[in-house]
Amino acid sequence: MSEQSETEFWAQQRAQDAARRGQHADPGACGTCRGNVAAGGQVQHDECAQRALLLPAPDAPHDELILDLSEEELASLPPRFHVPAFIESSTPKAWVCAVCWGDGWSTLWPCKTAIEQGLRVFTADDYAETRAKRQAAELAAYRALELGNLDGRVSAACGNPEHPTWLRATDDGRGCPWCRLADLETPTSDEQLAVIEARATHEHLTPGPWRLDRESCDCGGDYPCGHGMYVTGVVTPTPTWSAAERAKQTGEQPRDYDFHRGEICDFTDADWELMAHAREDVPVLLAEVRRGRTELAQMRAARDTIAELHRDLDAKLDAERERYKAGLRRADEQVNAMNAELKRYADGTETPVLWSVYNEMHSRAATAEARVAELEALKPAPIQTCRACGAGYTHGRPCSTCEFRARMAAETEARRT
Repeated sequence: MSEQSETEFWAQQRAQDAARRGQHADPGACGTCRGNVAAGGQVQHDECAQRALLLPAPDAPHDELILDLSEEELASLPPRFHVPAFIESSTPKAWVCAVCWGDGWSTLWPCKTAIEQGLRVFTADDYAETRAKRQAAELAAYRALELGNLDGRVSAACGNPEHPTWLRATDDGRGCPWCRLADLETPTSDEQLAVIEARATHEHLTPGPWRLDRESCDCGGDYPCGHGMYVTGVVTPTPTWSAAERAKQTGEQPRDYDFHRGEICDFTDADWELMAHAREDVPVLLAEVRRGRTELAQMRAARDTIAELHRDLDAKLDAERERYKAGLRRADEQVNAMNAELKRYADGTETPVLWSVYNEMHSRAATAEARVAELEALKPAPIQTCRACGAGYTHGRPCSTCEFRARMAAETEARRT
């Protein structure tokens, strides 16, 4: 591309950019400018064009709270709070930080926190949109995750988007494990159990047990139709109301079919209440049973732990008892030995070991005392050797050589002065 063609290209781009400007009206624009934009044109007044939006963080602190904070506390607020705010009433007008201000002072924007944190103050619109789309795509892929067939199991998911996909056997119809866990962790209220109990123990309920009555389909005539067995009613231990009334009037015994209930009128209102709520009552009761079993298993585990601790304590106590008993046995043996020795000493049959030891120690002490007395009775030699000068001197008197040397040193020092 030549220099002239490049200049023409950028001139064309600038013209197109100028033509696209002003095609978005501000919410407070005048009617003329809004009409021009609606017709595909540009705003007539530049102040009516849509400007950039400066939105504060939704959790930004109120002005009343800011006044109670110190400068250090204001600077340590999250970066998203340090956005610019225009003060039009001040002289001169200025952009200041929305939170770095107080009574009689303010900080021009960008403040120190906004400069240091940079992009953490604002969220770019294109960045937020791209990130939201990426998160939505990852969430959709996660929800639609197909784990395939692994060891005869297939992937499954429930209607709760917060619960992940899990693997289950093809014949496993227990449902989402996270939903079941939530049911286990949520105990059934006493009021709900009372309502279920009232339905299950109503005085007008038909006595049980109930058994389904099935018959084979014969719509094919002489040939099997393939429909198999189907339910025709319920067999109960007591006859229907009409059969019971007939037997009461005629005295006849109820027939086998009189215990078959296949019509709506054969069941009481309490029966229908029980059957209608069974779909919701049974899962509630099963969850309560599972929760009870879980708590029971936890209690049993705690019991086993406590029992193990008791066994350890018992073993330690047994060891201490054995050690104590061994100590008692040793003490008894020593006492018995001392008694036997005293008895032998009293009988005069032999000199006890303990007494011989005492005699030996007493003899040594007497010898030591005699040696001390002997040493104390010794007299020193009349002529002793001086330890300072090595000359001889008479015992009990000072060394004459040391005294002479001391007098000579004193006289010499006196003459010098």
